[in-house]
Amino acid sequence: MKKIFCFLCAFFLLTSVGLVALADDTFDYAKFFPQKTFEAINQSQGSFYVFTVGQTEGIILDPGKGLVLTVAHLFDYLVAPETSSKICLFIFKEEIFKVKILKISQKFDLALVQLEPKGLKGKSLIDLGAKKVVFQEKFSPFKEYYSFEREFSFSIFGIEKILELPFSARIVGKKTIKSLKDGEMVYLYLDKNVKGGFSGAGVFNEEGELLGMVDAIDGGYSLVMPTSEIRNFLERNNDNDK
Repeated sequence: MKKIFCFLCAFFLLTSVGLVALADDTFDYAKFFPQKTFEAINQSQGSFYVFTVGQTEGIILDPGKGLVLTVAHLFDYLVAPETSSKICLFIFKEEIFKVKILKISQKFDLALVQLEPKGLKGKSLIDLGAKKVVFQEKFSPFKEYYSFEREFSFSIFGIEKILELPFSARIVGKKTIKSLKDGEMVYLYLDKNVKGGFSGAGVFNEEGELLGMVDAIDGGYSLVMPTSEIRNFLERNNDNDK
């Protein structure tokens, strides 16, 4: 009788875990976002994973050339940019890409990287339906804006998606950071804190346009690098600015 009871408990536990996993896997995140926003996030945002370090997000600027933008502090530990391909991966729709740093600036906390499919049979971003993000510099204070984070882990069985976090917040202010060399850089304040690992995630409006990229937290707020500052970084001539 005791064996039967233990078996039933184990069966119930496994079944419950399975149902929870199924519920997580089939959750309709599209209901959380406006349709264009949901489509833009799925087509233009992926995740960076660095072994022994952690994870951030990234925005696809040009899927044809494999160009992706993320935060520079992801690579703080690197002695040389060329080592990034050995310990850093990019995940888009559960396909894995190797990473090569093209341009990095600690002052802007931005890095431009180029992706290569991992393996001879790896798919390109174009094959996976990726589209370049659309920049938008205009925004309305106290209006709802949206973001999304996926969290992964690796095992002998491959990639495992362990967490998905839809996020919405309002832009409630600006913060200007002055630098003698670079002049002023303006950041936007979101009225909610993001979790760790959310850096590099895009902030989108209802039309699916990119307003900026999550960079850090400041007290109870999140700091967002606006697209105007991102353009400034991309248009600079110097390749690496530390």
